Amino acid sequence: MEKKIVLTMQPSKDIDIVINDYNRITIGQASRAVKADDIYNLLGYERGDIYTVESVNEQNIDVPVLQFFVELFKDITDRLNRLSETQNDDLDENAEGEEETTGRGTYSFDQMDDEELPF
Repeated sequence: MEKKIVLTMQPSKDIDIVINDYNRITIGQASRAVKADDIYNLLGYERGDIYTVESVNEQNIDVPVLQFFVELFKDITDRLNRLSETQNDDLDENAEGEEETTGRGTYSFDQMDDEELPF
């Protein structure tokens, strides 16, 4: 499923984060913090999800702050998009008669580079 994330800087300097015009979290101007659980719940990742990230800052308020959060979400969603592509490739291989997998993997940090981590 395609999921569009929009980060909007409000005149109050709060940042609203909306996904598909539905789920929402607000990063308050006073704290400028967001919990990982809130991001996880907002994204609601499922196999095959593809994310895009956009920003809106009509009054050019606190541009570096908004850019920081945009880059954070782009980094997270880029990794999720790669994970979805890998899972789709696995499904394609299975459809061609290759051995079926459970979708579970065992990852050894001794044997993997950072680039090979699924997220």
